[in-house]
Amino acid sequence: MDLKALINKKLNTSSNPKNETEAVQIAMPFILKGAKRWTRNHLSYMDDFIMQGVEGALIAYKKYKGTEFEEKGYKYSSYAYMWIRAQQQEYAGKLWKYKNNTATIPDNWDGGDSYEFDEEDIDKKRAFERLDKDQRRVVELRTKGYTFEEISSECGYKNLHEARKDYMKALDHLTV
Repeated sequence: MDLKALINKKLNTSSNPKNETEAVQIAMPFILKGAKRWTRNHLSYMDDFIMQGVEGALIAYKKYKGTEFEEKGYKYSSYAYMWIRAQQQEYAGKLWKYKNNTATIPDNWDGGDSYEFDEEDIDKKRAFERLDKDQRRVVELRTKGYTFEEISSECGYKNLHEARKDYMKALDHLTV
């Protein structure tokens, strides 16, 4: 099959194919979309993913006749999409598993600098930044170990209960 001819030829995707070539032509928009999605940052694998999509379209063509999908009036393109996606997804799993294989890395390798971070800390920081100025100050002082009485005199509250009330409001916002 000539891949360029298949890509460039426009075919009605609402029709059912009469042969394998037409089946691939009908499915080509889905094949290309899936290949682009899987190779977003790895364009060197585009041809491989296109071929996996073509295999999925051919499997779909062979299995489509006589299925409940055909009997219910579903178009071939809808049925083929499932097979194309499955083929490309399976290939991606095998490819990335192979590429990310760490079995050959020596046990004593330290890996260099660590880039680990806690995603919850990012969410907490964002929530903290959304607090108003007074609530941020109360939380900062409380985490430093200040008592509510010290916080109320430091921030100008009438009594320690107001400081505690603001602190509790701030905690509610931080946990949501």
